[in-house]
Amino acid sequence: MREDQHNAVDELEYIFCEGLSLKIQVEELPLVEIELKKANCREKALKACDSKMSLEFIQQLLKEATILQIEGEKQFLKLSSVLAVAFPWEDSAREILSHKAPISDFEDMIRASENIFAILPSLEKVKDALSEANSWLMNTKPYLVSSTCASNSSRKVEDLQMLVSQSKLLKLSLEESRMIEVVLKNCKAWEYKACSLLDDAQSLFELDNIVHGISSGLMSKVEDLIVGIQSTITSGIVLGFDFNEITKLQASCSTLQWCRRALSFCNHSPSLEDVLEVAEGLSHSHVSSALLKVLVDGVEWLRRALEGIYGPHNSRKCKLTDVEDILTDYKTINMTFAAVNYQLEEAIRKHKLWQEQVHKVFGLSPRERSWSSLLELKEHGDTTAFSCSELDLILSEVEKVENWKKNCMDSIGTLVYNENSLLDALQKIEQTLDRSLFIHGTLQGQKAKNLCICCFTDSKDQGFLTCCTCMDCYHWRCIGLTTRDIGFENYKCPYCEILMGESRCENGDGLLRFEKKHVELKVFTELLSEAEHFCLWIDERDVLNQVVEKALACKCYLRAIVNLALANVEEDISTVSEKLTIAIKACEVAGVCDKQDNSDLELALAKNLWKIRAKRLLNDVRKPTIQQVQKHLKQGLALEISPEDHYMLKLTNVNHVSLQWAELAKKVANDSGELALHKVFELVEEGENLLVDVDEELRILRARCMLYCICRKPFDPIRMIACVHCSEWYHFDCMKLPSTRDVYICPACNPCPEVLPTNHERLSSGKFEEPKTPSPRHTNPRKKRSYKMYERGNEDRDNSNYGYSSGIEFVRWQNRKPFRRATKKRVELRSLSPFLCTQQQQQQQLP
Repeated sequence: MREDQHNAVDELEYIFCEGLSLKIQVEELPLVEIELKKANCREKALKACDSKMSLEFIQQLLKEATILQIEGEKQFLKLSSVLAVAFPWEDSAREILSHKAPISDFEDMIRASENIFAILPSLEKVKDALSEANSWLMNTKPYLVSSTCASNSSRKVEDLQMLVSQSKLLKLSLEESRMIEVVLKNCKAWEYKACSLLDDAQSLFELDNIVHGISSGLMSKVEDLIVGIQSTITSGIVLGFDFNEITKLQASCSTLQWCRRALSFCNHSPSLEDVLEVAEGLSHSHVSSALLKVLVDGVEWLRRALEGIYGPHNSRKCKLTDVEDILTDYKTINMTFAAVNYQLEEAIRKHKLWQEQVHKVFGLSPRERSWSSLLELKEHGDTTAFSCSELDLILSEVEKVENWKKNCMDSIGTLVYNENSLLDALQKIEQTLDRSLFIHGTLQGQKAKNLCICCFTDSKDQGFLTCCTCMDCYHWRCIGLTTRDIGFENYKCPYCEILMGESRCENGDGLLRFEKKHVELKVFTELLSEAEHFCLWIDERDVLNQVVEKALACKCYLRAIVNLALANVEEDISTVSEKLTIAIKACEVAGVCDKQDNSDLELALAKNLWKIRAKRLLNDVRKPTIQQVQKHLKQGLALEISPEDHYMLKLTNVNHVSLQWAELAKKVANDSGELALHKVFELVEEGENLLVDVDEELRILRARCMLYCICRKPFDPIRMIACVHCSEWYHFDCMKLPSTRDVYICPACNPCPEVLPTNHERLSSGKFEEPKTPSPRHTNPRKKRSYKMYERGNEDRDNSNYGYSSGIEFVRWQNRKPFRRATKKRVELRSLSPFLCTQQQQQQQLP
């Protein structure tokens, strides 16, 4: 319909424009103009019905419709009904805006405007007024809730005052406006009360008459003011606002509480801890006030007085003059501390009395001054004396002695760690030195029977063993044995094992199975030297002096034994061994040692053990080898054994003779028979009489005594061949053989004159002599050998080839063959060496 209306308007405008363009007057033109106005009016009415228009527009449109006589049409009637509702609404809106109405009226007006299809001039004002009211209510909400539901930091009195001012500008009537005014009134009342209390506190701090002394009623005023301020602070917190006065009230209350505590010191004697706490707890914001200045001065005097009386023991005490100055300063303060003043006077009196006691003790001789009296003076000085030269002297001397005792215990603690006091520890060490001196044989009157040589205690209640050599007693535990180990019929102690050279140790270090710790003599002498500077005499010094004297005596005896052992070069070492064993026992039981003496003792023991082993090496049934002799000589050189020592000379001589004989034996063994046989026998006899084992060289020499071939020379493993029949060996050169053969038969087993080999040494008058072929068969028949020639690498043959079990075998001819048919029987060599006969007789006696 709207589109048809629009087309009609366009058509009428076109017709009207065409009529105006004609040059003639048309009667219907006014009618067209009227219809065109009506069409435009209807089109505006349709627009007003589709979208909201202002009331003035609608009112003007209805006036045009009335003029055009079309007001009765439907759209104009609808617009008339809108105006009929809108004008009363506007009147009501202006009414509620002109005076403060409840918020519900504004809300009703806004809801009513929703049914009016027109632009209402007062609608925006109504909405703005309602929006301002809602925003104000939102801002006011935190101030209307309980203080427990709101944060103090978000509620400020300034903001509350601004909200009250804003509520007066609102166009609505709100109950919250009256409520917020009540809250603001309460805040103002609280602020007034807080400021009044702050003024009272400040007035109290600035009292003019306080300079003449603290009045008796001041404490009650301070307490009343503290109660009022605390109550006000609580009510301010309940209001839930961020009052600046709360911080000031808290500071004033804290200062007043400090004043109350400071004033309370006037009624009793406080502790130093309480005074220090009060002195450190004052805020310095009001120190300039008169009251606080008096109280601060009084507390400061209290602090100085109590520190002078009860100062910490680990800090530097004040001097007597300082305490006397404190007592003088008491007259200048405006507070009364009678109890503390009396304590200060009493402390000065006790200090002077203590000084008199110190002078009395130090007026005695050092022998008359006791350690207990010095400790008593120190104890009393720690509690009663002020800083003075007498206290420094006492503390210095006590510290010196205590450090000395601590050093002593640290030095000997590893030896006597079970002892509780230094005196007991030193006495225990002295007992060990007594045992050491007894072992040296210097202390008489001590019964050694049934006393363990290690711990020197009675053995009746403990199992013990007795050495079968020295007859000394030893507890099982002292030598590291238990009941399961006991089964010794001939027990030999570790000391006697050293005496007999049976110890497994190579030197004197750690010769015993049980370990003991010793303290160096140098440590005791240094401690004794330090004790010479003490101002008093202590029992530990006497015992330490005895320890040093006895340790020096033990050192003297030990040095004599060590010097004797190191200087001995004779064959007899039994006496030296016994004395060294005594020295070891004495050193082991003693609790004091000297490093140099121990080192020398270990050297003496090592040299003595070397001599014992050298003696055993030379006198043993089983001869030593040259290598063993040389090794022992090398050890002797390492120990710096004297070249004049009996055993060093003897071993050197044995080594020299043995090496010469071995060198000669080596040459003879390789001389291809140049040395006469009886000379070789003599060399063998000389080797068997040596003090060293040269069995290998003797075996080679005995082999050298066996003669082979027709030339009667020793065996040559390189250029010899054996007969397959008689197993006799022949030289290639003697038998004129250019090279080896697989099968060789000697001339004795296959006599052929035309092929018989010749030897210029065997020729006589141009005729052949019968070859004197030695038999290869000896005590044990020789095994069949390969037909090939023996090479140098296959020299090892069975010992049965030679039959040398205990010397050179008796050589004789056996199974001699006739010339050309049998070998020649060997002649007896009985006359060549008596040694051979002796060897044969020994073999015949063997089973």
